[in-house]
Amino acid sequence: MPYWYIAVAAVSAIAGALSASNASRVSTANSAVAMKYAQMNADSIFSASNINADAQMRMAEINAYGTMMAAQTNAKLSEQVATHNATLALLTSNYDAELMEQEKSLVWRQFKLDDKQMEMAFAQHRGTVEAVQSASGTVMNQDSNQDVIVDARTMHEMNVMAARHGADIQASKIENARSLRLWEGEVQARSIMFDARMNSIAGMANASIGSASSLAQGTINAAVTRYNGTVQAQQTLAGGSIESWQYASKSSIELSNGLYGSAGTMLQGSMQQWGGGTGSSSLATGSHAVNYTTPNYSSPGTTLVG
Repeated sequence: MPYWYIAVAAVSAIAGALSASNASRVSTANSAVAMKYAQMNADSIFSASNINADAQMRMAEINAYGTMMAAQTNAKLSEQVATHNATLALLTSNYDAELMEQEKSLVWRQFKLDDKQMEMAFAQHRGTVEAVQSASGTVMNQDSNQDVIVDARTMHEMNVMAARHGADIQASKIENARSLRLWEGEVQARSIMFDARMNSIAGMANASIGSASSLAQGTINAAVTRYNGTVQAQQTLAGGSIESWQYASKSSIELSNGLYGSAGTMLQGSMQQWGGGTGSSSLATGSHAVNYTTPNYSSPGTTLVG
């Protein structure tokens, strides 16, 4: 009885088993590679999200620091400008006050000059009266002559009093204006400094709010970036796990099909070796279908179908 059917079937079975084993190893390797790349991609996504989140947070801190530094610089500049303007206001008011003081001094100098002129006019008038009276033979300081001199002295004193009163009024007005100008300069200087302080406080408050807002926004953005990175990494790992499972399942199916196919091939060879038959049967093995004939004991020989 020839055994070449069994030999051919054995070789075919071994070849099928080796092919199935190779395909299974390829699928297993692909499964491992898919999982490895999924892990690498997930790590890369997670690392990139952390780097971006840290960069966003750092940028928010830099912006907040810059906002505060700008506010502090503006506050210092505003204070310096206000101090300069207040100093100018005080210097201007003091200068105006000095000019008014000089004007008041001129008033009194003018009064003294007027007093001297009135004194000279009175002396001239008295000399003229005395000369006229002497020429007429009238004894000085007697009778009507004395009355004339007294009247002239009284008029002179009245003129001096009126001039002094006018000088006092004018000097008082100048002094009042001088005091008012000094007060206005002081008020203006204080107002300038007060406005500068209020502006500095408002600027620092706005800067603090802006800085806090920048930090809060940066924190939120960083948290969102980390969350999105984590979700993407998890999705990548999940996709890699599914792909790896598919390759592993394919490897198992290919190995099983190869084994079943090899067994079917060996069974087919054995059936051919046993003898021929008119009937036929098939052994389904996954993706392979092994056809064989049933032995026919009424007639010798076998028939191979398929």
